[in-house]
Amino acid sequence: MPNSPTAIADGVHSAALATINRMKKTLIILLSISILSCTEEKKGFPDYLKSLYDLELPLSFDLNSRMDASKNYDSTLFETYKHVWTYAPYGIAFKNDKVVGVIEYSITDNGLAPFLITLDNQGNKIDSLNILGNTRFGKQGQTLESAVLYADLKLVVTDSSRSWLIDYDYNKIPNTTELRVTTTTYQILENGKIEQIDKSEPIITKPDTKSEAELLGVYEYVHEYNTEDLIENHYLEFKEGQSFYYGTSDDFDEAREGYYPGFFKAQIDNLEFNGENLTFDITVSDSIFYKKPVTPLYQTIGNEPWDIGIRYNTRNYQGIVNGDTITILTKEFDPRKFIKKKVADTAYGK
Repeated sequence: MPNSPTAIADGVHSAALATINRMKKTLIILLSISILSCTEEKKGFPDYLKSLYDLELPLSFDLNSRMDASKNYDSTLFETYKHVWTYAPYGIAFKNDKVVGVIEYSITDNGLAPFLITLDNQGNKIDSLNILGNTRFGKQGQTLESAVLYADLKLVVTDSSRSWLIDYDYNKIPNTTELRVTTTTYQILENGKIEQIDKSEPIITKPDTKSEAELLGVYEYVHEYNTEDLIENHYLEFKEGQSFYYGTSDDFDEAREGYYPGFFKAQIDNLEFNGENLTFDITVSDSIFYKKPVTPLYQTIGNEPWDIGIRYNTRNYQGIVNGDTITILTKEFDPRKFIKKKVADTAYGK
């Protein structure tokens, strides 16, 4: 027997009520999930802090400091509250009613790099500092830093920078190291900001040096292949306030191809001398080369210009000073031993 209209209406009504009940349950579930999510979000930062070590001040840091990640730290929450450059949390340095200070670290070519991050009690980042951020290593120097974070929330960073001279092969020249020490003090303020409050004048320790006046005089290098027709000696002449190098075009040419060298006198530039080692540069041009030897006694009067031309214009020289002898090194040439000339000498190359 076919269903009556009343029965059909009752069925539709029942189905609608069932659908509404299902929707209510779904809505309740969604609201519960939302409430739980909000609750977890609010609990996230306190829970994160509970997973970190409590560190004891003062804390000291340098490149050799050992920092182990907090053993049970929440790695998921760390990703939420971490500094963008850090790898793991070390622990809580301090915590008060307004601010939390967390030490995290990154991994660099130089070792572990500690970061100080300040956050409010809701986990919002306030400020940060790469504590040993000026540490550097290079061919001509290095900067090492150490730091101490004290109980009064002062952070004192000591910067020790060493620099030295290098030769043309990038080797460190002995006894040329200068040390420069600077201390910078930061204060962590009540609002969590990290403020630099003091920076000392650098304390500079220079290498034991001797005056360039000790070099004064003329030094001669006797060329090993001199002949009766061609004397190719080199000279160093040190005067008050000005110094000169006397040499040949071989220093500024690739190879001599069937012609005699040109001879020049050039001013010494960028002279550095520390009592044992010296370094200087020479810059030349075609116009200062002549056909006959140029020496401290016999220079350019009546000397014809050398018209072959050079290929290079600059050269660096390194020297080792031992009494009246200076051994000069320059790239692609054997060492040259220059001997100081006596005042009684009336001619060079004899």
